[in-house]
Amino acid sequence: MNLSVNFGKDQQPGLKNKNFEGTDGVFFKEINNSAGKATLKLGIVVDLIQSTNLGMIPADVFENSVQILEAHPYKNLQSALSEVKSRIIQFLTKESLGDSISFSLVAIENSTLHTISLGNRTRVYVFSKGKVREVSTGLEQAPEDVFDVNSGYSKVALTKGDKIILCTDGLFTMLQNQEELTIIDRYDQPSFGAKHLNSLAKGRNVEDSVTTGVINYGESQSIKKLPLFVLAGLILLAIVLFLIFPKQETPLPEDLGVAIVTSGKVFAQDNLGEFSIAIESLGIVDPGTFLVVQNGEPAEIKLKTRTETFNSTQNISGVTLFASESTIFNIRNINYANVVNGKTSAADLLNQTTIELVSGKIILINEFSPRVYHIIFSKDNSDWSSTLTLTPVKVPSGIAAIRNGDEIQLFCLSGSCTLTFEDELVEIQENSKVSINGLEKIKDTLTTLSISQQDLSDWNDITDGYLYAVFLDYLPK
Repeated sequence: MNLSVNFGKDQQPGLKNKNFEGTDGVFFKEINNSAGKATLKLGIVVDLIQSTNLGMIPADVFENSVQILEAHPYKNLQSALSEVKSRIIQFLTKESLGDSISFSLVAIENSTLHTISLGNRTRVYVFSKGKVREVSTGLEQAPEDVFDVNSGYSKVALTKGDKIILCTDGLFTMLQNQEELTIIDRYDQPSFGAKHLNSLAKGRNVEDSVTTGVINYGESQSIKKLPLFVLAGLILLAIVLFLIFPKQETPLPEDLGVAIVTSGKVFAQDNLGEFSIAIESLGIVDPGTFLVVQNGEPAEIKLKTRTETFNSTQNISGVTLFASESTIFNIRNINYANVVNGKTSAADLLNQTTIELVSGKIILINEFSPRVYHIIFSKDNSDWSSTLTLTPVKVPSGIAAIRNGDEIQLFCLSGSCTLTFEDELVEIQENSKVSINGLEKIKDTLTTLSISQQDLSDWNDITDGYLYAVFLDYLPK
């Protein structure tokens, strides 16, 4: 039986700690002890109160841990980890660091997760079977003796599919509740899960740096020792199945995007189909979530993406989405990944954002992004759908839509706008609107008019003046 353990991590600066290098860190490594009888998967997260001339202390702490465990012929891993903690304390005392450092170290041996912690600014959580629990012994307040070697140890059994989260207080202090960590379940790649968690903290204007590591744990059986005829049979069976059954569609690449609600009362749909989960100000929204804007002021939503080359989360520049009260919509996708598992995504999937409008009013203003935007109109219990597409051949650009049942109004403020339905394609001129009455044949029900000053005034109200501020020189007089 071979253990399959994958690591991923992400680090982000906070508003007041933009230079996090050398203060926080998360590290992973696979080692063998001196007896050669145990293979350990190690992970550590370190939080160091920012100070001067500390160099790479977090990395030093991890390397000390690795050296101790590699040299230790342990039969009892708890005692070995206790020695690690004791030696690190000696190191910290020698460096006169006192309680300025906090860390949580995890070691996976066979199917058991061992954790040893020091201080109160790091945490370890295990996501298993849809639930999250803390397994570190981090305290809300530091104990009187922060160097207590005998405290801070725990162990739990792991099962296939479990995910382990290591993080600093930059993340866990920004959580509304522990269950928010369950969002990592939608990511196969641990680095994407770490980035999403950090984007949650960033979306809530975390002041401290935020550092997160994720471990995906699984088990797989080796087939190397199977008889040759069994292997040949398995290969033949695979070929037959490949020829008999049609190829499965290639799955979509990972969506690296998140939406941030910056104003308005917005609720997300729960698992019963009701809009009952309130999105707080600066709360994040995952792609594919149905949202409703409650009665009151319109909602303003910013779009963000994670980058793959750099461990960062950033705004999709110059793009703002507004929705009026009583609007129901779904941001189907925000930003697909360029490369997933070493494979390049199809070009037509990239640099696009898709929004499904169920009812109400939405307007999308794009100041200076080359991204293509789609607004989808689907009909319940049918394959019917139509798409309004904005291609920003110039900036600023923008589109808007109103939907009341099967009656739809589409507004092309600026840019290249097209409406598609099955094999039909209709171009919509700038500064014009299209009305559709009924959803059976677009061209048979389509009426094109100029955008009126009253239309512009109404949309400007929904954007709280943002439309006029951006488009004043481009809108019809």
